[in-house]
Amino acid sequence: VSLLGPEFYRKYALPYEMKLIHAIHSFGAIVKLHICGNVSPILEDMKTLRADIVDIDSMVDIAKASEVLHGVSSVNGNLHPVEILYSGTPELIKKKVIECIAKTNEFSMISAGCEVPKDTPEKNLLVVHSTLKEYTFK
Repeated sequence: VSLLGPEFYRKYALPYEMKLIHAIHSFGAIVKLHICGNVSPILEDMKTLRADIVDIDSMVDIAKASEVLHGVSSVNGNLHPVEILYSGTPELIKKKVIECIAKTNEFSMISAGCEVPKDTPEKNLLVVHSTLKEYTFK
């Protein structure tokens, strides 16, 4: 979407995603939608798709995404997979996870905004896990 833009997204992608998501839901399955890039300009469009989970890359304001999609889709993601998860210190990772929790709601999931690099240190992923256990919505 960062390259396509909202106008072309609405014309060339949205109708087909709508059909695909409707078909998947008709079989009783849950839909997780990931569109790489900055989807900020199409968050309202994504809401119309009614995907169960919407992945949000790190360049998207997770607070805004949570607000727009609240009650329709669970927001997932937002941690930068390289700067935070691969290269980050445990302190930075914990800080970023807590920031994401503070900006979302009880239906959100905090994870990488995109693919986690193969050699990401296990200890970094465990920091995400332990922080989420410590700071979950109550």
